[in-house]
Amino acid sequence: RRISTDALVSRLEYIAQNEGISLDPTAARMLAKLAQGGMRDAISLLELCAVGNTAVTPLEVERSVGLTGRDAMLATVRAVAARDYDVLFGQIDEVVNSSKDIAVFWQDLISLYRDMLVIKTTKNAAIYLDLTDHETEQLMAVATLFSKETLIYHCKLLENTLFEMQKANTVKRIVAEMTLVRMCDEALDASTEALLSRIARLEEQMLRGVMLHREEQVVPTTAQTQTDSVPSALPKEKPAGKQAAPTPKPATPASSAKAVDTAKRVLRPMRSWMEVAEHVGRLDPQTAGFVKMAKAYTTEDGAVIVRVDNPFGLQMLDRDDARDRLRMALSQVLRREVGDRQLTIEALPKQAERSLIDEIIKDDE
Repeated sequence: RRISTDALVSRLEYIAQNEGISLDPTAARMLAKLAQGGMRDAISLLELCAVGNTAVTPLEVERSVGLTGRDAMLATVRAVAARDYDVLFGQIDEVVNSSKDIAVFWQDLISLYRDMLVIKTTKNAAIYLDLTDHETEQLMAVATLFSKETLIYHCKLLENTLFEMQKANTVKRIVAEMTLVRMCDEALDASTEALLSRIARLEEQMLRGVMLHREEQVVPTTAQTQTDSVPSALPKEKPAGKQAAPTPKPATPASSAKAVDTAKRVLRPMRSWMEVAEHVGRLDPQTAGFVKMAKAYTTEDGAVIVRVDNPFGLQMLDRDDARDRLRMALSQVLRREVGDRQLTIEALPKQAERSLIDEIIKDDE
């Protein structure tokens, strides 16, 4: 059986202490993860990094083993999501110029994609991830950039490319660059995985393009009602030589004039809403139940709209303590500060909007 990462870290720290080696805790965990459950491999890696009585730091581990830093790996994944070809070609160029093995870089990229797939498909991802809390939070933020179908498509491409790199006379740089370009544009691939990824992207774009309308009815005031219903009295006789002053018309309140128009907001469904519910559930399981039953959307200006389908749920989520927990969870998941004015909790409209795909299915039936 494989030895756990914690046991490997403990043993490496014990050896370093007795051998007089300065071992950084983060570096020890990196070595333990690289050993993949093998104690002899972990000790050999420690010996490799400690040559010349140098302090074993995360940077020294990356230099000795030929790893690419985690920040650089996350930047590569973000560049794939943004289709930033300059960053991608620059990353491969940096790996080549630093004399690192592209295959090692590729294996790290596959490992990162595997972890994102676990986060995207499981409820308790931390059980299956050998990561720190900070690394898990970083990965959860990056995983929201991809659909499950896209992650599977990318994993398939990465795996095939790794096999291609192991062939003789293969130019690893060209193979890596071609694969990254294909990962950015599914139209370049005719495989089933690429087609599913394109369909998922189209569905997401259609959901984001749904225009939700909120109609606000203007309730006339009592004075306006009386003015409209009671006929005006006959004008009195005007004194000779004098002209009666025109009766001033009641000013229309600016708010009423604005309310007459249909308020329009472009609302984008929040795909990471269940992650927000999990964060709330750690502190308040009761409130988390109402969060899961609600629907959340984001607007173009960064505001968050939470819609509840019953008055009791609206009352429970609009409490001060519930709003605070909800804002904290949103700030963690969205990786930005969500102020109280940016959070709106409202009742779900009676006629819920449907996506274009739902309309097509209904028409087909």
